[in-house]
Amino acid sequence: MKSKRTYTVNQEGIRISSKKYDLIFNWNEITAVFEYKNIFRINTSSSQYIAIPKHFFHSEVEMNRFKEIILKNTETKKLKFKKDRH
Repeated sequence: MKSKRTYTVNQEGIRISSKKYDLIFNWNEITAVFEYKNIFRINTSSSQYIAIPKHFFHSEVEMNRFKEIILKNTETKKLKFKKDRH
């Protein structure tokens, strides 16, 4: 059985915690961010990546806030977000 994970994204970086571990990725460790149809893929300097499924977000507003925090804290050349289709 998979343990529940909590993702916290703020000015310091991305924190992933569960009963078994607590990982913190500072913004300077993020090498690229990609948005796909169903997930965000966040590459790290340790050749790992964080996959955050879009269904983890409770609303479109929450997902947009996540994108804003990433835009504010990473270099633009590291980002590949999908274009809004309105």
